[in-house]
Amino acid sequence: MPNPIFSLVETSSPTTIAVLIFLPIAIYLFLYHYQSARLHPDEPPIIPSRIPFVGHMLGMGVHGGSYVKNLGLKNPSLPIFTLPFSPSNRLYVVTDPHLATAVQRASKTLDFVPLVPGIAQNILGLDKVTVDKLHQMKAAPDEEYEREKGGLGFLPKVNEVFTSELLKAADHTSELTWGAARELVDQVNSLRAGGGGVDLLSLVRRLVTTASFRFSYGPGAGNPLARDPGLLEAVWDFDRGVGTMLTGLPPWLLAPNAYRGRERIAKAFEKFIESGGMEEGACGLMKKRVEVARMYGFSLEALARTEVSLFFAAIVNTATAGFWVLARLAEDQELLRAVREELTEAGVVANGKVSLAKIKEGHGVRKLTAVVRECLRLTSDTYSTRKVMEDVMLGERYWLKKGSMLQISGGTMHADPRIWGEDVNKFRADRFLSLEKESRLPTGFRAFGGGKTVCPGRYFALMEILVFVSSMVTKFDMDLAAGCRVPEKEDKVMPVHVLEPKSKVMVELKVRDGGEILVGE
Repeated sequence: MPNPIFSLVETSSPTTIAVLIFLPIAIYLFLYHYQSARLHPDEPPIIPSRIPFVGHMLGMGVHGGSYVKNLGLKNPSLPIFTLPFSPSNRLYVVTDPHLATAVQRASKTLDFVPLVPGIAQNILGLDKVTVDKLHQMKAAPDEEYEREKGGLGFLPKVNEVFTSELLKAADHTSELTWGAARELVDQVNSLRAGGGGVDLLSLVRRLVTTASFRFSYGPGAGNPLARDPGLLEAVWDFDRGVGTMLTGLPPWLLAPNAYRGRERIAKAFEKFIESGGMEEGACGLMKKRVEVARMYGFSLEALARTEVSLFFAAIVNTATAGFWVLARLAEDQELLRAVREELTEAGVVANGKVSLAKIKEGHGVRKLTAVVRECLRLTSDTYSTRKVMEDVMLGERYWLKKGSMLQISGGTMHADPRIWGEDVNKFRADRFLSLEKESRLPTGFRAFGGGKTVCPGRYFALMEILVFVSSMVTKFDMDLAAGCRVPEKEDKVMPVHVLEPKSKVMVELKVRDGGEILVGE
């Protein structure tokens, strides 16, 4: 059977053949140059893609967060640039710390809050009624509440509750700090070191997740994890698919394990809330969050699904960051000894107790805190996203189009040699100590975000990491298993939190002299 294309060429005139050959080329060249056309003379410089308009989206889909990060590193002269997704749809990427500060100051015109309902719907599978409630930013649930609280909508109100409670974690006497610290240390004490190497990431995630379930929802039999031990695996199945869920594409098709994990956790929380467990066993912060949601008329299913998000946020960075810190200490035995010595000399660890007061003071955990920060710098490629609410001039220099998206690329800043030096890609345990000594802590450290959307739980998360790591290095000797090295991070995913390693880290654990670790003043 003859090929129809060859038949057309054979029977066509030279003019027709020329059109068939050059028209696609002409269309491609037109679109390529058209995507580079600015919408305004002061719009940030455009980086065109080889495949006009859709190329950058494809690149982000294939290479994850590393795609935008590397674009920033390849264009160091551009503090902000434009990625054209269509003739009128733009993504503005900020890679300069000072310009990021200007973004944070312009919170009314460059706002994250309008994006929350859509993000929550995609990740949590919320129903339309609940999403509508999230959109009603200024609506009060009733007149009495409006008179008492000034008519805050659900998101501002729940943010107010969380910020107020989490900031108390900076005080070592708070219920939140004590409860979380006790459960973490209890999990460390429950650990029995056996022969052979253990998968460090899996171990840390198990300990932190179990401690968080017990602290958040009570240690008794009504705890969701006690009722269904399979939730431990479901939490991290869900974690691995969050980036895919953000796209809004069907998660049951593209991330089936994550979808099943989410549904299992949501059902477990639904049963827990329905049975009265939230009122009986949950910590004060979780109770208050549910009270606010009920005040706004959230259904039982909506309560459970939003709980998935809040619990996930409470554990994911603490667990993965704790893993990286322990991996670096196990890799460098001299650093491990130095950290232990500082903890002992400063009284952070004494007579088998981890002192929350000493951790709060910070002087006895300076080396360990520096290691935590350096691990976060190297493994946190997070980006802060904003919606452009109206045409605006950023920093009195760059014009941004209403309706577009803007991202602050933390990954680019964390890998910028102009900020951190030529050894930017190397783990240096003393990097932050040196910067403190020189009084030049960079504004390019974005592990906890910044501005209006800075993580309200940053003090709490840091406390958890310090308590957990201090307990682990006090109770155990640890070393990397033979032939094992600390791998690079897996950055070809959407960087929604601290990134995982590319390969397993196996460690040898051996109980040191001494009894159980306790939490003390």
